[in-house]
Amino acid sequence: MKWIDEKGRLFGKLNLFDLLILLVLVVGVVGMAFRLVIRASNKAETQTAVYTVTFSNLEECYATAFAEGDPIYEENVLLGTVTGVEVSPAKTAKLQLDGTVALEEHLLYYDVELTFTTDRLLAEGGYAIDGQEMLAGTSHIFSNGFAAATGVIREVQLS
Repeated sequence: MKWIDEKGRLFGKLNLFDLLILLVLVVGVVGMAFRLVIRASNKAETQTAVYTVTFSNLEECYATAFAEGDPIYEENVLLGTVTGVEVSPAKTAKLQLDGTVALEEHLLYYDVELTFTTDRLLAEGGYAIDGQEMLAGTSHIFSNGFAAATGVIREVQLS
């Protein structure tokens, strides 16, 4: 008896292409299960951290929407609690009559520096809060449940 017949079937019953697809599926399922078991067994300790986030050129309704004590979210992931908010008029470059450029306070837009504290930071292999990577220099959409704005993480202080 031949191993492979003229139609490409193994032992005359199973197509080699179907066997290859089945093998790929089994390897994928075993790999995912292995990865989940390894991730579950390597639960890292959480740390406390203070994040400083800056928002630029926000309208007044967004600049005043964040307050101390508010929860702060990104994509429905609770990041922490707001511990400080500083609002200042945004600075814009304006051409002066003598040809120089000077920074002047904008009448309609504000810059906000927000700090929030989290006790859910996983600092192993990078900084992440519930799987959401939170690194200095990256921009994220932060929300307090009522208003959302795009801000840049300026500093991460581990406690």
